[in-house]
Amino acid sequence: MSRVDDSFAMEQVLQEAVVSNEVAIAWYALGPRIIKCEMQLKSIRCRRKEMRLAPIVGQEYYLNQIITGQERVNVYLSSCALFISSRLIGLNNDGELVLSMPDEYQFRERRQSPRIVPDDPVSVVIETSKSSVKTNCNDLGTNGFSLLLSKQDRHSFKAGAHLSNVHIQIGESNIVADVLVVDVLKLKPYQLDSAPFADVRVSFTFRSLQKRQLGVLDKFIASYIQVR
Repeated sequence: MSRVDDSFAMEQVLQEAVVSNEVAIAWYALGPRIIKCEMQLKSIRCRRKEMRLAPIVGQEYYLNQIITGQERVNVYLSSCALFISSRLIGLNNDGELVLSMPDEYQFRERRQSPRIVPDDPVSVVIETSKSSVKTNCNDLGTNGFSLLLSKQDRHSFKAGAHLSNVHIQIGESNIVADVLVVDVLKLKPYQLDSAPFADVRVSFTFRSLQKRQLGVLDKFIASYIQVR
């Protein structure tokens, strides 16, 4: 896992999980067996640097198995494909699990739909507080896309950041979407033949798409899978 280097972005992701009553999975690997406990993220207390999770009814036994003899607890939030690892503080009087704020995390990009590498340019325009980025997609799917960026542009993006009003131009269709940065991968010089001078690959997932927008993506991707 990576060390958290953007506490604001991480806190924002967790706060949204609280508001949306996100169900999280606390888990522990015991040999070949993985013990899981379904929990609900109840609160984030940034000043006290702790978070509280309550086990779903009937899951208390598994929670006790997970925390017995442990100093750390792993948690997975499926809505944003986020793994976190936190120091175990204990159980409070309400039976809630109290953890430190995560000091390790990993966003996993979910590949539930085909990805294509477009031959035709698919332009992406992203406005951030630090810069304006306009480039073409490296790859594209109905669940997200990735960009290859220069060293100058890579500092504009941190894993866990939410970006609004991202413009994606596919032919004559313009898709405006909110996205989540799920991964920022440092590249070695000349690692990619298609972009030998790219410094990073930044991967994004769509937070929500309208039916019309999904239709545009599906049609464009299908044309590559079926014809090319």
